[in-house]
Amino acid sequence: MKNRLILFVYDYSGSFVKLKRFTRVHLYLFAGFALVLMLACSLVLGHYVHLMAAREESGELKGRIVELQESLAQRDEQITEFTKKIDALQLKLVKLNRYERKIRQIVGKEASDDGLDAYGIGGTIPDKVAAEFLSSEEYHQLIRGIDESVQSVDEAADSQKNQFEALWKTLKALKNLEAATPSVRPVDGGWISSKFGYRLSPFSGKQEFHSGVDIACQKGTPIKATADGKVVYAGVKGLMGKTVVIDHGFGIKTRYGHLNKIRVATGQNVTRDEIIGEMGSTGRSTGPHVHYEVRLNDVPVDAEKYMTQRLAKQ
Repeated sequence: MKNRLILFVYDYSGSFVKLKRFTRVHLYLFAGFALVLMLACSLVLGHYVHLMAAREESGELKGRIVELQESLAQRDEQITEFTKKIDALQLKLVKLNRYERKIRQIVGKEASDDGLDAYGIGGTIPDKVAAEFLSSEEYHQLIRGIDESVQSVDEAADSQKNQFEALWKTLKALKNLEAATPSVRPVDGGWISSKFGYRLSPFSGKQEFHSGVDIACQKGTPIKATADGKVVYAGVKGLMGKTVVIDHGFGIKTRYGHLNKIRVATGQNVTRDEIIGEMGSTGRSTGPHVHYEVRLNDVPVDAEKYMTQRLAKQ
């Protein structure tokens, strides 16, 4: 009896149902089974807890990976944006270089061979430096610094461009004015037979105002335009005989009278030193010569002042 365990089983009504006897071996087996079951449950529970912790950690890692991917995407966008800005800046510098060449051509100087190297343009940040050696905050600070530098250089380039454009317009206007300003003698050789101003008329012997300069030479001597311009009249003009009138712009006009032949037509553009006719004695004239006038806003001025000193001397 000492080595047995007896179990009496009753139903809900209290009636005896069953009698069960267990030996000590049975008890040991039950105890061992229970211990194994408890260990198994503990292992399963521990594994479950570990899995849940790993799952939570995995979720955190996935969130971190998403954040890093978004951060890298932002960096890529920033690098792309800076690349576009640098490309745009390089284009502006190329245009500035072209402006410089035009300005040098205007002022008669050769263009610089330095090209864009003189501007010292840098490249983008290497990925290795950005990804491995810079923290996120350091990277963003560096990006902000580059952005400010690019913006500063961009503003400086815009300012320089505006200055170049203003200078270009000024130089172009001066160049056009220089080309439109009479500065040579309308005929090679010859002599000044009558100056600008009041004189005794060779026809009436009375004082009269002479609005031009008469230059005498052989009949048929080529007559040249003294500046660039447009022929606004080519034909017979009263006492002036065969006459050519050239509008040079800027309120400047020149007139060439008493020509023997006219070699240009109304509306034709001419350049300085281009032949426009031949010397003659048409109209009221005492002999072959050209009556040359310079007018500013339709007011005659001394044409000798618009000739080079070498050619004006007799």
